[in-house]
Amino acid sequence: MIEGKEIFLVYGLRSPLWNLRFSDITVDGMKYNSVEQYINAMKAKHFRDEKALDLIMKMQQPIDTRSVRIQDFYIDEWNGAVRDIVWKGLMAKVYLLCTFVLFVCNFLNTFSSHRTRAVANICFS
Repeated sequence: MIEGKEIFLVYGLRSPLWNLRFSDITVDGMKYNSVEQYINAMKAKHFRDEKALDLIMKMQQPIDTRSVRIQDFYIDEWNGAVRDIVWKGLMAKVYLLCTFVLFVCNFLNTFSSHRTRAVANICFS
């Protein structure tokens, strides 16, 4: 807490938004075990490295995907593409988290219907 304000961390094991946290996301019809796997798969795809892409998709641990070397990797080109890729992966995770929150709200019936609708409007609009 800083002067009575809560801080929501997006990095580290305790954060639900951390790239390395397992979260079965689907982007463009493909399933990934984490945002980290998605980012590294997109890096391999961007540089047309099918071997690296295949290896990344077979990895079980998100952090291991960082160790895969991408052929013909150019940092300046990647820096131009990575922001949109990370954003798309995080939005898939946020969608997953919102879906879960709505499920829990409906299942436990803890929120009135107008609050559940407000959560849905925030998450899915």
